Amino acid sequence: AYGIEIIRAGIESIRAGQPVVFDDTHSFVMRIASADAAVTTGDLARLLNNYVFAYPKAPLIDLHVSADGARIRLRGKLRKGGDLPFDIVGDLSATPGGEIRIHPTHIDVARLPAGGLLHLVGIKLDQLVNLSGSRGARVAGNDVYLQPDSMLPPPHIRGRLVAARIDAHAVRLTFEDPAMAATASAAGHPPEAAANWIYFRHDTIRIGRLFMVDADLELAKREAQIAR
Repeated sequence: AYGIEIIRAGIESIRAGQPVVFDDTHSFVMRIASADAAVTTGDLARLLNNYVFAYPKAPLIDLHVSADGARIRLRGKLRKGGDLPFDIVGDLSATPGGEIRIHPTHIDVARLPAGGLLHLVGIKLDQLVNLSGSRGARVAGNDVYLQPDSMLPPPHIRGRLVAARIDAHAVRLTFEDPAMAATASAAGHPPEAAANWIYFRHDTIRIGRLFMVDADLELAKREAQIAR
């Protein structure tokens, strides 16, 4: 559901004394030192529908995500006395605590402007929507918060989100963790030049039948050679 443009990270097994097993995404955690990642609006909608809110009686269903200029637009149905269509346009940002914040600038419920009505009667969005059963989402006041370390399926990530923005096609996320600076500086480049690559160094890893101690492994995507 997401694309990584560049990432430097440490990968740790969650099983003491066991190697990182790449065939088992539940067996390890990725601790991000720095990363630039992008989630297309279509993939974000699928992630919300099929993972974050994929539980019985979820209050939000049939979600669609798109860009509205520099803002994010979230449409779907609110289960509140029936399935009510809603439409939220809001500013996207990263919080100091590393969450993705959607701050609504416009709210429609059942195709009627609801922002002014909520303010008039003193009701906040969190009084209408309970997201306690979700994976990595919460609402406080009128703001919706998404938690990257909980909202993505395994392998789980741990990292410090420092920026979030939306363009015409994707939500773009930047991670930077000063505590992992040594990992970032030691990552280096693989010995074989390639446009797309993953480079593993040190510790013990297992991929299928491959078992490597003190790993020094490059996986690279090569362009197909056309015979002439």
